[in-house]
Amino acid sequence: MGTHFRENMKQNLKWVVPYLGLYCAMNYGFVAMPWKTSLMWGVIMLGLFIIQSVVDLRSHPEMKG
Repeated sequence: MGTHFRENMKQNLKWVVPYLGLYCAMNYGFVAMPWKTSLMWGVIMLGLFIIQSVVDLRSHPEMKG
């Protein structure tokens, strides 16, 4: 199966759910940890997270039916 589980997410939910959970947790850590240290770094990382999210959503094809 390898990385091909992303080709059909609806049929491979047992692989997709943990994958997306870890992906979101990683992004949360990248924003929350610098935020605790410095407001400026937290805002910078939040901005980068937003840019990354927009690029991720735009770069993935729409899931059809």
